[in-house]
Amino acid sequence: MTEKDGKFKAIQPTDLDQNYNTEHFIFYYTLEGNDAVESLEYIIEMGYVYEEVWKFYIDTLGYDPPPLGENNFYQIYVQNLPSFYFGITYTTDGVISEPSCLSFIKMRNNYSASQFSLLTELENIKVTAVHEFFHAIQFGYNCYEKLWMMEATAVW
Repeated sequence: MTEKDGKFKAIQPTDLDQNYNTEHFIFYYTLEGNDAVESLEYIIEMGYVYEEVWKFYIDTLGYDPPPLGENNFYQIYVQNLPSFYFGITYTTDGVISEPSCLSFIKMRNNYSASQFSLLTELENIKVTAVHEFFHAIQFGYNCYEKLWMMEATAVW
């Protein structure tokens, strides 16, 4: 992470050797090592969920899409995240007009740990995708909004 103007910006991971594209998203993942997903089907299912979330927020509710990164896709990195993290949305140093900023999402490489057992894996992906993608939308409007406001509105 780097600090710029009092805000912490994250650097995207570079060690994920696979990618999968949907209409609006590019998913980076690996099938080996600590960050490995069990199968490509996990990523495909996640892609389907994120496209449904896009339709809900952008096409149905009319929000502006978040600023897009590489090749006009929104970037999602699927990794082994710290315990109890469902997912997280980070801002980046990408050039964009203030107060907007580019962002990317990190998703879990699995939801098999006991702390996620109240929901199925698919339900955990859905809940996380809806929440984290709304943060991406928020960053497209105002990167410097109060954290409590962003969390409160991403939870509804």
